[in-house]
Amino acid sequence: MERIKPTGVYGYLGEHLLRLASKSDMYIYYTEDKKLIEKYKFKTIRIPFVKDIFYELEAPKNTGIRAFKICSFAKYQGFDLYIENCDDKMLLVAPLNEDSFFKVYPRRIWHKGWYDSRDPRFEISKEEVTDIWEERTPIEGFKFDTEPIVYLKKDDIWLVEE
Repeated sequence: MERIKPTGVYGYLGEHLLRLASKSDMYIYYTEDKKLIEKYKFKTIRIPFVKDIFYELEAPKNTGIRAFKICSFAKYQGFDLYIENCDDKMLLVAPLNEDSFFKVYPRRIWHKGWYDSRDPRFEISKEEVTDIWEERTPIEGFKFDTEPIVYLKKDDIWLVEE
C-alpha cells in the first residue's frame, strides 16, 4: 500500500523505501520492521535513561544507493498546500502562499480545536483535495533515478492504492 510520505529523506534498501537520517557526516536507514532488522542486521540503539529503542543501518554515500528528499503537496480549492503530516483520513497542511489563501479563507486557521492566527496549519480530509503529489530532489552522493514529481492523486482520482 502506497502512503503519503511526510517530508524527509528516503532511500532504497533492496526494494524497500525507508526513511534516512543524517548522522555525523553519514546517512543511516531506520525502521521498526522486524523482518528488515533481522535480514539486514540493523544495529540496536538504546537511549540511556529512556525506554526508546531505535534500529539503524549505515547508508554509505557513493555506493549506488538510490535516495532522495521528498516533499509532499496537495491541491485544495485551487491552492497548493504543503503536507506536514497525515493519517488514514486527514492531512495537516499549510498554504504555500499564505497571503492569497487567507484572503479567500480568513478563518480556516483551525488548530487542535481552536483558532490561532499565528499558526497557518489546518486539517483537511484527503477526499477534499483534488491532487496529491511528491516532489523528489537529489541528495549528494546518492543515485537519483526517479521522476522528480510523482502524483498519488490527480484530478480527484487516486493513482496509487491508498
